[in-house]
Amino acid sequence: MSDTQPDTDQLKNVEFYAANLNAWFNTRFEHDKSLLSLSAGAVGLLITLISAVGVRSVEILILYVLALACFVICLGALLWIFRRNAKHLEDVVGEVETKDQLLDILDRVAVISFMLGVIFSSIIGISTAIHSYTDKVTKMTDKKTSSDLVISQDSFSGVAAMKPVSKTESSVNNINNMRPVASPKKTEPAKKEGDK
Repeated sequence: MSDTQPDTDQLKNVEFYAANLNAWFNTRFEHDKSLLSLSAGAVGLLITLISAVGVRSVEILILYVLALACFVICLGALLWIFRRNAKHLEDVVGEVETKDQLLDILDRVAVISFMLGVIFSSIIGISTAIHSYTDKVTKMTDKKTSSDLVISQDSFSGVAAMKPVSKTESSVNNINNMRPVASPKKTEPAKKEGDK
């Protein structure tokens, strides 16, 4: 039994190494595939936003261009990485090369350009939300001001009808004031002593 024990331990170590190596490859490839999918989706989203919302200022246009450029650079670097990975694996199996400097550079370029694209896209989203909010507030303020003017005009236009009426004007107590006034009698001019 002692002869089979080292063989079993050695097989376990080989299986453990193979499982770890497979998990490492899967993790690295999934990382690159995720970046590829997210970058392609971001390019589509940014193009949709440009056509749907439009560009409100030169600064936003520059941010759109920078974000799109970053995601396109990320896509290009990732496609180059996939192509270069095959060659690198062939070199490792053939024991020609163990380290590929270009793959390291491409990995850094892909991650950095993706992160910059996310930052630019976030700035675009925040500025679009701010513009949308300020536009709504402006419209609501304009709408409220115009409706206030209408209400003000309606409430003051009939103010004369609300004037309180005094009791003397509403009752007939002062009907005597309406009595016709007798006109003063015409007096004949006084006769002079010499007149008959």
